This record gives sequence, structure tokens and C-alpha cells, in this order.
Amino acid sequence: MNGSKGEGGERGPGETILYVDDDGGSTYTSIQDAVDDAGPHTTIVVNPGSYGSVEIRDKSDLTIEGNGSSYEDVIIAAGFSTNPSFAISRSTNITVTGVTVSLSLSSYAFYVSRSDNVSIIRVECGNLNSALGIFNRVAYVEHHGGELNLHSR
Repeated sequence: MNGSKGEGGERGPGETILYVDDDGGSTYTSIQDAVDDAGPHTTIVVNPGSYGSVEIRDKSDLTIEGNGSSYEDVIIAAGFSTNPSFAISRSTNITVTGVTVSLSLSSYAFYVSRSDNVSIIRVECGNLNSALGIFNRVAYVEHHGGELNLHSR
């Protein structure tokens, strides 16, 4: 993975790219701070390291992309918290790719509520009770060759 290119090649015009590095080599040292500052059409490029849990609420067109040579290089863990590693609510077009999600006392690595088109691509889930929880009246999961697309209304 590369900070200037994504899976589909060059980034689109008007897209914002935010960089995260837990060693302090970027504007952000936590994924959560970058998510909080992200507007629509933002890609958050996460350099190798270990990061805390992430809450995505009321966001659209947001990608969180590991920037390591392997998904094992970027670890997102809630630690010994009862919170999920990723909580996604009231959001649309969210992508998480190229990371490892681990170590949560919560029931879920990903907790998705009232969100549409949440894609989980090349994500390793380990040391967890459950990998995925989708909540609301209508929910379905599409699986396309290693990619999960989640819809919850």
C-alpha cells in the first residue's frame, strides 16, 4: 500500500488524505483524532504501529487504510476495554482495509449500527469474542472474494 495511491490507482480530485503515525512522524498520532477531523471523501493512511479503538459516527465517504507491507503491520485494538475495536454508526460508504483488529473484551471487533455500505477488506480479526455485530431493523452482508460489504438500517 502506498500513501499516494489506493487500490484503484490515483486518488480522486477533491479527496483529502490524512496521515497517522503512532511514532509522531505525521500530523496525527491516533486514528480517532484523524477520524474526528475527517470530512467527506477522506482517506486516512495509517502507518505501521499499534492504535486504540476507533468510533466512526455521522461520517460519509471515509476510508481507513493500513500503510504497511502486510495487514499485520497496523494493529487496532481496544485493549482490555468493553468497547469494540471499531464502532460505526449513522455512517455511509466507510471502508477499512489492510489492518489487524485485535484484543477487545467487547463482543465485537466491528459494531455497525444504522450504517450503509461499510466495506471490510483484507482485515485480520484475532483475539476477540466475535468479529462482527450488525444492529438495527434491516441488515445484510454481501461477500465478494474476501471483501465484506455491510448494510444496516
